[in-house]
Amino acid sequence: MNEYLLGNLLDEARYFTEQRMWLHAAQIYHRILTEHPDNIDIYAKLAAVYAGMSNTGAAERTLLAALGRDRNNSEIISALGMLFYEAGDLDHARYYFEQVLPYRLPHVHFMLGMIAMQGSEAHQAERHFLQAMELDPSFTEALYRLIDLLLRTDQPGRAISLLRKHIETSGADWRSTYLLGLSYSMAKMWADAIACLSAAAAECPDDADILCSAAEAFLETGSYGRAGELLDRALDVDGRSVRALALSGNLALRMSRKSKAKKYFKLALELEPSNLAALEGMKYFAIERNAEGGE
Repeated sequence: MNEYLLGNLLDEARYFTEQRMWLHAAQIYHRILTEHPDNIDIYAKLAAVYAGMSNTGAAERTLLAALGRDRNNSEIISALGMLFYEAGDLDHARYYFEQVLPYRLPHVHFMLGMIAMQGSEAHQAERHFLQAMELDPSFTEALYRLIDLLLRTDQPGRAISLLRKHIETSGADWRSTYLLGLSYSMAKMWADAIACLSAAAAECPDDADILCSAAEAFLETGSYGRAGELLDRALDVDGRSVRALALSGNLALRMSRKSKAKKYFKLALELEPSNLAALEGMKYFAIERNAEGGE
């Protein structure tokens, strides 16, 4: 097979893959492999096609066939790890990623951190995220996942320290500003939280969750007018945002607008019956009703 024909076949396979015409793409890659059985990249592409077909077994066999020809290929071993991670088989994913730890690849530590995080292994997850950042200081996704982990484990002080250092060295973007605002909120440093979250909301005016976070900080400081503006905007962006509805109920309740609060809480519970914030808000009306009954 000459290079011209090979190039045309690869273009066809790429087109079929983009169109999710998996069988056509697989047939072309198999044709190429019959004449180029040592082309490791084709095995990886074929495995990706099988993964697109949700045929994890065929994808694994294809990648293992590639390993049979290049046993120490870290990209193929990593692809096996990613295959099982995306299939939800975290044990197999961990097994394959751990095989390439000696190569000190940032993305491998990142994926092991993700696996540990999903398995509630906070210490292991933190260790791998930090290792990924050490190997590649520009790996911001590893930093953001680490911040998420620190906030989940109630460590806002460490999150603030890491984010401040990142912003000093790399500059601020909406995500680092937002996460810093969340960290300040958890630490109850409301002035700093409001500054960061307001900046993030201004940069991302169509993100209901960011708007809600900023509104929550204003709500905590008694700035009800500003909180209301942000929540109204959040509901304009996403009228089915349970968080925005529950916060709007909380705001209405604080302002003694009881019927409006009840309406918001009920709307939130219609969308998410187990929402804790809305359930907590509805407790007020149960207590009030019981008090009136007792009288």
